[in-house]
Amino acid sequence: MKRLIFYMLSLLGFGAVSCEGLNGGGNLDAYGVPFREYQMSARVVDAEGNPINGIKVSHGVSQDNPKSFEYVTITDSDGFFSGYVDEGSTYLRFEDIDGEENGGEFETKYVEVTEEHTMSGHIGDVVLTKKSNQE
Repeated sequence: MKRLIFYMLSLLGFGAVSCEGLNGGGNLDAYGVPFREYQMSARVVDAEGNPINGIKVSHGVSQDNPKSFEYVTITDSDGFFSGYVDEGSTYLRFEDIDGEENGGEFETKYVEVTEEHTMSGHIGDVVLTKKSNQE
């Protein structure tokens, strides 16, 4: 009987220690939590197929909340970008941040990330349209 009580108390003691973080006693470590990133690439071009340098590429979950997007990279002189996108990101945002410097001002474009994109790692050509001047 004493052994049974000893084992029961031992189990309760281990249980109390493992739940310490749940009751405000500290932060729980999230080791082993599954997390995946996907490497994505694309080429950003204008309507004539010319590459666009200096386009900021970001990833996020909703185009309704532009502040939720995180920076990935900037396109190079050939219009290419390559970077990592978090699992759960459903959109890539392509945003002109240099204005007229690289051939005009371009509209911001959102591209939905599909399962096909995550499997292949490539989106293809992303065509941006120039902003219309309203003078």
